[in-house]
Amino acid sequence: MLPSTHSITFARLILTLSIGLIISIPHSKSQKIVNTESGQKILIAKDGSWSIVKFNEKINEEGVIVSDTNTNLDAFEAPNAGKHPLTVDQSAQVNNVLKTFKSDEAQLIVNKEFFQKNLDQLIQKRKEAKKDKDADQLANLKELIKITENSLNKTKQDYKKSSKLIASANELLKGNVKNKERAIAKLIQANEMPINKNSGMGGSLTQSNVTIQSDAVDSKDASTEVEKIETATTTQNAVYPKTFKVSKAKHPRDKYECELAFDGYDDVLRANKKEVKTEFFFGHSQEKMKAYFKNDDFITCDANLSKVGRKYYITLKIRVKSKDAKRTYGMLRSKETIRFEMINGDKVYCTSMVQDDGTIEAYTGNTLYTGIYEISKDNIKILKKGYLDNVGIIWSSGYEQYNIFNVDFIKNQLRCLEK
Repeated sequence: MLPSTHSITFARLILTLSIGLIISIPHSKSQKIVNTESGQKILIAKDGSWSIVKFNEKINEEGVIVSDTNTNLDAFEAPNAGKHPLTVDQSAQVNNVLKTFKSDEAQLIVNKEFFQKNLDQLIQKRKEAKKDKDADQLANLKELIKITENSLNKTKQDYKKSSKLIASANELLKGNVKNKERAIAKLIQANEMPINKNSGMGGSLTQSNVTIQSDAVDSKDASTEVEKIETATTTQNAVYPKTFKVSKAKHPRDKYECELAFDGYDDVLRANKKEVKTEFFFGHSQEKMKAYFKNDDFITCDANLSKVGRKYYITLKIRVKSKDAKRTYGMLRSKETIRFEMINGDKVYCTSMVQDDGTIEAYTGNTLYTGIYEISKDNIKILKKGYLDNVGIIWSSGYEQYNIFNVDFIKNQLRCLEK
């Protein structure tokens, strides 16, 4: 993503390999420190999580980030000294997008190391397969190496773009850019067209937690590309049943009672709106978190469907039980993609309408996110007929998949909207 964004588009989903590798970082404290092209210092943990070491911080002997009492000035906050100083409002605009670009660059350098590690291990496996003359394994590894190389090359490109954006923002803040308004507009445009950060959720790609990256094209092309690569890695993916029926005799269920939160003319939206009451959608705890959340989930999501005019939307209200969620998950970006997978294998892709940076709830310390996604009419038809299996969400730091046990959630809420 360069300051000129004509070549940068979003929402292409390319499913990368699912081989269950974990980053191994050689460090006495199971951590690694890397420096980005823009000068950021990134502390990477063994599990792939990372933190930006800020200007007023240092890393102690235990590998923990602590405040550096000897540092009291941030170079980026210094007064403008150039010939073209920014106004207070302009400076605020640039600093706002700069935070996103820094986060992008940090995530991408972590991704670079991740894919390089995967590639090195795959090449080693290929050498072993050649030695064993295992033709099937060689064919499978050839496809996986190709996918990994593509992911690595794309990540390298995006990393360079993010570093250039940081450099452009810093030049503006230093007062070195003559045409300030035009340069700021380009940065804001770049920020609104998110780059690909296709890893980062714990540093591993497993059969149950695959990683995708965003680049371009509409949902039909995206789903075609995903299916193409899924076919190449069929031996590693679970096979789902093509039919799903709930036995009413063995599993009696109460009749779903529709409850509407709103039904009428919305003065703000200037359109008729019908909205179903929010209810529990899914809960999730990563494997390493389950010991701490035995009777609860690390992430919970309540959701509801709404219809505004003729358009359908699903709203996700996500609660992450950590005040540091932004470090791990980042934000929910506008124009990003969410994927619903049905029990029969059908996939539905929806696009985000808003960006949410996350809000920390004062009395709990939990981080709250709201995502609003538009559902196309064609996808409404699919969702009416099938039962949900899982939902995949692209955060600014990567992709994570969540299993759905409330399998007829969308079917029920759609019935309410159509009554």
